Amino acid sequence: MTTPRFVFTPRRFNLALITLGLLGLAVRLGGRPTGTLFRDDAWVALSSRVPLHTALHMLGTAPLYSLFVRWWVGVVGLSHSALLTVPTVIDATLAPILVTLVAAWWGLRRDYALLAGFFIVISRSDIMYATHLKPYAHDLIAGILVLAAGEFARRGRSAWPLVALSVVTFATSFTIAPVIAGSLVALVRARRRDWRQLSAPLAVIGVLCASIYWVARGDVTARLHHSWAGYYVDWSGPGALFHSLNRIGQGVLWGFTDTTPHLHLPGLGSLIEILVATLIITGLITSRQLSAARWSLIFALVASTLALAPLGTGRTDAYLHPALALLAAAGAKWWITQLARYGRYAAITGLAVFCTLSLGDRVLYHFTYPGGDLRPVATVAQQIQRAGGTVLIEGTARWPWALYEAKNLRIGFSADYNTGFYPVVSDPQVIVMRGSKIEGNYNPTRIVRHLHHASTVLYVRADDWPQMGNPLADALRHDGYHVTREWHVPGYLLETLAR
Repeated sequence: MTTPRFVFTPRRFNLALITLGLLGLAVRLGGRPTGTLFRDDAWVALSSRVPLHTALHMLGTAPLYSLFVRWWVGVVGLSHSALLTVPTVIDATLAPILVTLVAAWWGLRRDYALLAGFFIVISRSDIMYATHLKPYAHDLIAGILVLAAGEFARRGRSAWPLVALSVVTFATSFTIAPVIAGSLVALVRARRRDWRQLSAPLAVIGVLCASIYWVARGDVTARLHHSWAGYYVDWSGPGALFHSLNRIGQGVLWGFTDTTPHLHLPGLGSLIEILVATLIITGLITSRQLSAARWSLIFALVASTLALAPLGTGRTDAYLHPALALLAAAGAKWWITQLARYGRYAAITGLAVFCTLSLGDRVLYHFTYPGGDLRPVATVAQQIQRAGGTVLIEGTARWPWALYEAKNLRIGFSADYNTGFYPVVSDPQVIVMRGSKIEGNYNPTRIVRHLHHASTVLYVRADDWPQMGNPLADALRHDGYHVTREWHVPGYLLETLAR
């Protein structure tokens, strides 16, 4: 192979790295919240409104992260939504830089290392959730740190950094488990003769992670597993297996890059899907040095097969994105180095076009934060209450209302709900539904009965979930209510009803 005309010297590499970080920050800031928190972020922050002994039962699948959010909300305050998301923005901005540095340290040439970081820059789900309170940006950082620590140990160095990072990242979020397992398998396979030296670190990881999982396991509900059912590998038959693997694969690719770009060029999404899948599969097959990344994907698939963790949701796959980026960059390297001269030029041109279109799509289209603003809703609700009316908060809007407006808030616990808990509001003029239509124990007739035939009702539901429809409409109509006014404020659909 001839020497490339353009070489990334250390200075050029550093400049490119800074540029990569700035691009990643620029395409992520468009989604920062300007109103109140989105419902999925609101329930994460809700533990800040209850005593610590209650918050300890609201940790879900991210124990340390949930406690960190509780502390951070206490420091910043609920009135500063944009500041609340600063930690995730920082993580999401650092992620492509760290992936690039680790890829270069791992042995990829600098231009391919930058390509690995570029995949993180343009990742759809990484951009979407960079300004949320969910733990996905932190999972991204955890993924690359565990992979790096595993490679450090695989090269004959100490395994204790891997122990520390594995335990801390697992306690922060359980989703990192496949990467920890993949790194450990790669380590053991590479250092079979050092099994005595590795036995203590491996035992510590196993005991501590199992203990953490056992302590927090009660907060993972059967309802949450049911919600994830579409992201588990289905072994009920050959057809079901094929369709589930296809759905999972498409979901992983959709979140990792973007197979539904907003440029609306015919066939572009399919071409991106084929290109990225080809690069990842090539990296899986050809790159021996990335065995930890390969095993991480294998264990993610195993976890999905055993219904232990979803795969293909896009957002919860963030912990796998560093491994996917490394494998895709390694796959690109293989194709470019193996192809003949003109084929090599065609491959480089194709990658350049992909990078240009993907980055252009991110620059031209900004993902917006879906939270809307609860404050106008609260103002209308206060007017209705002063007039003697009742406020009815549908399940899709329960978390923002509980976080910002609920008085005398308590938390109840039930396996009927995805989170394992629900808000309880002690206010005779406010009815907050415990769950949404897709959760258990949902009874519209019983909910409407709690209105006690109030003369005027303000009915509030979120506007970002059109599939939910208007689940209480029939029950309200059957109870004698009719709509007197309906309108929309950012994030919410409002109706006033009278008897």
